[in-house]
Amino acid sequence: MADVFISYSRKDKPKVALVAAGLRDLGVSIWMDDQLRTGDVSYDRATADALKAATAVLACWSPQASESEWARSEAAYARENKKLLACFIEHASLYPPFNLVQTEDLSDWRGEPGHERWLALIGAIGAKLGRPQIAELLKARAGGDTALLAFAQRYPDAPEAGEIWRDFEARSRKAFTDGANEAAADAAQAAASFQDQLQDALAKASSGFETWLEQKRLGLTQQAPPSPRDAVLRTKSEAYESQASRERIAALSADAARARAERADADASVKAVRREADALARQLRELRPSDGTPWYRRIPRHMQIGAATILVVVLLLLGGTAYFIARTSGQSQALAYQAGALVRAADTGKKLYWPIDIWANPSTGYAGFGDEAHDWGVSPPYNPDQHDLGNTPTQSPFASPITTQQLVYSERDARSSGFYGSLLIDVWTGYRPHATLPGAIQILGAGYEGSLGDYYEQRLDATLYELTRGNKNARIVIFCLGSNSWESYNAILRAHHAGYTNLVWYRGGLAAWLDASLVRDAPVGQYEL
Repeated sequence: MADVFISYSRKDKPKVALVAAGLRDLGVSIWMDDQLRTGDVSYDRATADALKAATAVLACWSPQASESEWARSEAAYARENKKLLACFIEHASLYPPFNLVQTEDLSDWRGEPGHERWLALIGAIGAKLGRPQIAELLKARAGGDTALLAFAQRYPDAPEAGEIWRDFEARSRKAFTDGANEAAADAAQAAASFQDQLQDALAKASSGFETWLEQKRLGLTQQAPPSPRDAVLRTKSEAYESQASRERIAALSADAARARAERADADASVKAVRREADALARQLRELRPSDGTPWYRRIPRHMQIGAATILVVVLLLLGGTAYFIARTSGQSQALAYQAGALVRAADTGKKLYWPIDIWANPSTGYAGFGDEAHDWGVSPPYNPDQHDLGNTPTQSPFASPITTQQLVYSERDARSSGFYGSLLIDVWTGYRPHATLPGAIQILGAGYEGSLGDYYEQRLDATLYELTRGNKNARIVIFCLGSNSWESYNAILRAHHAGYTNLVWYRGGLAAWLDASLVRDAPVGQYEL
C-alpha cells in the first residue's frame, strides 16, 4: 500500500516526477499511473484500488489537470474520504469545490529542500500520514550536520536516523583517522625523550574521541571532537606552560609583597599623624584661662591660624590614608586569590582532574537529585532583576541544562581522558566561605539582582575573560545553591549578554550535589565583584 497517491495530468509528467522524487527521498512511498505494466489488471481497476488503498491523495494542479476528468474525479473521491492534499505545479483556475481546498504553490519550485511552500506541503503530508518527523527531516537537511544530528536524537527510531548516524560516524572517523595520521607523522619527528608521552597522548585522544562520539549521540555535548594533533602539541608545550606558571606565581608573590610593604608604610604614616595630633591636643589643654578670658582668645592670632591649618592637614591625611589602606588591602586579597589558584593548578600539572570513582554505579532509574528536575511553573525572564531566593524556571533561554548525573559523567570522562573539563563557576553568596564542586571557582556577586549591562556584568565579563583567556566560546558551567535560588540564572543572563556562547546551567547546584552524596572541596579560586 502506497502512502501517497499522486493525481496529475500526463502532460505534466516531467514536473510531477520532481515532486515524486522529493517524496521518495523523504521515505514516503507513492503510487503513480506510470507504474502500471502490460498484462496488469485494467487501468480503471488498478487506479481505483490504488486510490482506495492510499493514505493520502496529492492533486498536482495545472491548466491541463484542471480540465482532466480523471484528475477531477480522483480529487473528488479523495475529498469525500478526507484524503485530499493539493499543490499547484502551474497556476490554474480550479472548479468548485477544489478552489476551496488549501493548495500550496509549487509553480516556482525546482527541488530546493528549503522552499517555503514545499516545506508547508511536506508538513501537511506528514500530518496526514501520522509522521510529523518527515517535515522535521526536510528542515534538518536544509540546516546541515547540526540540524541532522538534532533530528536523529529527537527521532531515534526513524529509519533516517540510522542513516544519519552511519554517515556522521563514517565522516567523523575518517576525519579523526586523517588527523591521527597527521599527528602520528608529527610524533615521529619529535625528540626521543617525548616519544612515550606523545604515544600516551594519542591513546588518550582516541579514548576521548569514543567518549565524545557517545556523548554526541546522547546530546550531552556541543563541543567539537577532540583533536589528536592538539593533544600532541599540548604535551609538547606542557613543560613550557609549567615554567610560565611558576614565573607568574613568582610575579604575583612579588606584587603581594609590595602591596604589604605599601600597607605597612601607610600604617606608619597614620601613626605619625596621630602622634602630631596628640601633641597639638596637649598644647591646647595646657592653655588654661586665669582671668575669665576664654582660652581660645589667649592664643596669639598666628598660632590660631597655624593650629587651624594643621587640623585641616591632619584631616586630609587621615582621609587619604584610610582610602589607600582600603585599596591596597583589596589588591592584596585579589593577588592572594590569584596566586593560590595558580599554585593549585601548577601542583596538579594544570589539570584539575575529576575523581574517577566519584560515582561508580549510578542508578539506572535516575530522576534527579534535590529539586533539580522539579517544575515550579515559573516562566524564564530575560532580565537579571530577580531576588536571590525564589523558585526558578526549568530552562534558561541562553544555556543548555545539565543534571547531576550528566555533569558527573561528562566532566569525569573528559578529565580522565587527559583533556580539560568545563570551567565550573559557583556564584552562590549565602555562606562565605563554603565548600563547592571539585575544581570550581567562586565568583561572588555575579548573580546579584540588577540589570543587563550593569556593574556586576562588567566585572563578571572581565573575570571570565581572564579565566578563559579571552575565549568566549569556552564551555562554562554556572551553578549556585539550587533550583530555589536565582543567582545562577541571573549570572547566565549577564554572561550571555557579555557575549559568552557556550553556557551550561546546573540548576540543581549545591543542593542536588549534596543530595547525591558527592565529594565537595574548597574552591580553587575566588573573586568578589
